[in-house]
Amino acid sequence: AYQTTPDGSLLSTAHDLHQWNLALYKSKIINTSFLEKMLSPHIPIILPRAIAVANNKLSIHYGYGIACVFDPRTNTTFYRHGGLSGGFRTELVYCPENEVSVVVLSNATWSDQKEDPMRDMRKLAQDLLNITQS
Repeated sequence: AYQTTPDGSLLSTAHDLHQWNLALYKSKIINTSFLEKMLSPHIPIILPRAIAVANNKLSIHYGYGIACVFDPRTNTTFYRHGGLSGGFRTELVYCPENEVSVVVLSNATWSDQKEDPMRDMRKLAQDLLNITQS
């Protein structure tokens, strides 16, 4: 039998995850002081040089369970979290300024670094969030 851990086995939909984002980032799940602590910079994420140059000095740090991204080109902050478990993969990106969520739910994982749809999704999410800011 397949054994799961607390990080897996959650059944959800894109709509549910968007509703989760709205509740989380509006402090309806945890209070504002905990949310601020959760999103505060704890660990800077150092991008490989090629990615950093391509992303024009994107600022990324890791809070508690959430990657916090600031794009100076658009003055936009967004948050992302993803994971995989037992052949399933999820990426969740949220832009609090306009309450936009980008959710990708997949029943496949990829080990080939050349073909990684989740990497493409993260780029698409960033592009979509930038479009909504204009």
